[in-house]
Amino acid sequence: MPNTAPWRSDCGWHVSCRKRRAGALTVGPLAFALATACVAVPALAADADTQALSPGAAAFQQKCAVCHTPEVHVHGLSLKGIVGRQAGSVTSFDYYSPGMKAAGFKWDPERLSAFLADPGKYIPGSAMKVSVPDAEERAALVTFLTHY
Repeated sequence: MPNTAPWRSDCGWHVSCRKRRAGALTVGPLAFALATACVAVPALAADADTQALSPGAAAFQQKCAVCHTPEVHVHGLSLKGIVGRQAGSVTSFDYYSPGMKAAGFKWDPERLSAFLADPGKYIPGSAMKVSVPDAEERAALVTFLTHY
């Protein structure tokens, strides 16, 4: 019966263990530990960073980051440079609601604040369902997006 303890019979670290797995991809214990640390440490750092963020950045992380990112369109449009941009105008984003396409204005802090307060009321039929009803949190978020 083969020994099933990975650290004894087939750890992938020792030359003899690698020879047993000829051709198979193996990861030694040290490499595994380093790879795990490389994934776990940034995740822990991200939590610590969220606590140290400005109120607007924290609001973005809590309310917006699930769908919106700085550079690419995920579920929602990239919000980088949103202030000053024509509403519904990014040609590489295919999921604008008809109301957003027909909005006919450029985003400024006041419009963005009104939209975030109640997206469906400001642009009827808007695909965005998240609102930021708290005026202080919304102001911090708009300030953050203005410099995003």
